[in-house]
Amino acid sequence: MAAALGVAAYQLLLPPQERLNLMTNSADTRQMPSESGI
Repeated sequence: MAAALGVAAYQLLLPPQERLNLMTNSADTRQMPSESGI
């Protein structure tokens, strides 16, 4: 819980572009296992 709050607070300090990069990167890592499973 504290870790999630820390990440949220950290993302608030980032410029919007960095936040978009983090979101797209996390989405890519989530998709990789499903793609390799196909």
